[in-house]
Amino acid sequence: MDLTKVLVGQWEGKYATESGDLRTKGHTVDVERAAHLRTLIIGQVREQDGRWIVGEARYGEPGKGLKPIDAKVEMTSGEANIQFVTPGGNPVKLSLSKEGLLVGTIAVDSKKGSAFRPMELKKVE
Repeated sequence: MDLTKVLVGQWEGKYATESGDLRTKGHTVDVERAAHLRTLIIGQVREQDGRWIVGEARYGEPGKGLKPIDAKVEMTSGEANIQFVTPGGNPVKLSLSKEGLLVGTIAVDSKKGSAFRPMELKKVE
């Protein structure tokens, strides 16, 4: 897998406001109301001394401006894993589940403390 080609680009998707898979009490809900839309742009990925370096990464809400982030990529059992902290301080862990799809979690504050919400981003460019 050539991470320099697979990961570089624009990723768009969402994370759920509720834990689970964007379903509430067994009913599918309106994705626009039930999810927080997000964009991740990875401008560069390169291998250096056996480690993967991510350059020029930005993250945020579509239409509200993207902010720079420090992202890390690690290969674990042949799977690419990306970790970063959002500009708002929320840790994100994503895995490349198949080419063009990142899935994982974002940690958000809730009334009960930190909660992990499912997140999914699809490559669009």
